Amino acid sequence: MRTSFEGEAIAIIIAALALRAPHFCSATTHPRRVMAFLAEVQREICNGEVPALPLRWWGLFCGILNFFFFGWGTVVAGIRSDRPTTVFIGVLQFIVPVFGWLWSMVWGYLLISRAEQYNSLI
Repeated sequence: MRTSFEGEAIAIIIAALALRAPHFCSATTHPRRVMAFLAEVQREICNGEVPALPLRWWGLFCGILNFFFFGWGTVVAGIRSDRPTTVFIGVLQFIVPVFGWLWSMVWGYLLISRAEQYNSLI
């Protein structure tokens, strides 16, 4: 059973998705768009594609947030990098109990390492 905090948090995530990708969250979403979105999510998960955040401390913040509050770092990184698929992955990490926490820790490590790589190239 979800607490009121979790319900409010999910409502905030849906609102953020609606702002970033209004075509996906509309009531008249075409099934092909939904399938294309889910295919993009699957590709992102299978390839371990985490966003490269432009500031090093954003990557560190999101990575550490993922270790303690599973899924939230991924959601913040997705909103920050304007990637609705990453936001959706963060919601999946938040919803799935034990596996989501482990998955979130792996993605937290990837967020930190990707931020380090991105900043070393600049």
